[in-house]
Amino acid sequence: MKKETGQPAAVIDIGTNTALLLVAIVRDGMLKVLDEAQEIPRLGRSVDRDRRITPDAIDRLLGALKKLKKRIQDRFGDIDVVVTATSAMRDARNRKEVMEALREELGWNVTLLTGLQEAEATFIGALATLDPDLFSSEERVSVIDIGGGSTELACGYYHNISKGIQPELTRLESLDIGCVRFTERFFPYISKRNGVEPPLPPKSESIEGKSNTVDDINRESASRLLFDPVAVESMRKTVRNNMRQIGLHNDRTVGVAGTVTSLSWILRAHGKPYRSEMINGSVILLDEIRRLIERVCRMSVQELLDTWPVVMEGRADIFLTGLLILEGYLDVFGVDEITVSSGGLRHGMLCKKTISS
Repeated sequence: MKKETGQPAAVIDIGTNTALLLVAIVRDGMLKVLDEAQEIPRLGRSVDRDRRITPDAIDRLLGALKKLKKRIQDRFGDIDVVVTATSAMRDARNRKEVMEALREELGWNVTLLTGLQEAEATFIGALATLDPDLFSSEERVSVIDIGGGSTELACGYYHNISKGIQPELTRLESLDIGCVRFTERFFPYISKRNGVEPPLPPKSESIEGKSNTVDDINRESASRLLFDPVAVESMRKTVRNNMRQIGLHNDRTVGVAGTVTSLSWILRAHGKPYRSEMINGSVILLDEIRRLIERVCRMSVQELLDTWPVVMEGRADIFLTGLLILEGYLDVFGVDEITVSSGGLRHGMLCKKTISS
């Protein structure tokens, strides 16, 4: 980022599960974060199945974005706001209707990113927020962004992004593998807590140790169900098959987004309040991920919320799915650890905006 600016700018990332705000300023060639906020409207609920964003989801998104807009205005006044949308909006047949509703209600034009544009911006943002001394210019780095609807992968060389040098990207991939998408496919009976009315599981001996049918189970108890181990193994196989098809190398790996940052907080924070700087640059081992997966498989959504409320609100029902995607990536490509970045798409979009201006 070569340009110096004293004016804060905001980026809002509308994802499948979350709406994320970043307000930052460029000073001394570095991105200085002034404010971050999160809302969880779960825009992509049922989009994988129906290819439409529901009226309820649109209302939830509008409510979330109005909160973020008020936050920006109250704290920073009239500043530039860039709004992006990703997987759920890409998949929805009624995306034009949704984007027009946002423009009419909020005055914001939404930029719909392709999967590859999302991967590129995430690569830039992930590395721009990490200590430059972590990488050498000769070291190829892979960045994985596990989202609600898709997983983006980007490979390239660091080249000191924080000083305004464009990265040398060698590979960009976007896969329709996401926490919300795969939870709805493999564990459709789990998400009752978030207001979903999902189909309940077929007859099975693996859930709470007894036979269950749609008639047997009260929907109010869905958050108490365990994750079906048969479905866990089925998802593991699907993730690995998808990863093998893209054939990446075992590069130094950086992870961004809610699964990875929540995982870092669980392993490293020891109950302290969540702060981005606490998890940024932390390292997670594959063995730690596998042990946590074993633990989470024995927990219900409600138990996850009760155990780690700081990071599980709005995420408890999709957390295991994210862990399984991360495990599959590391396992297939022979990577035994991942470095956590608190940066991501929003940071990358702001970096790109500053460089181009």
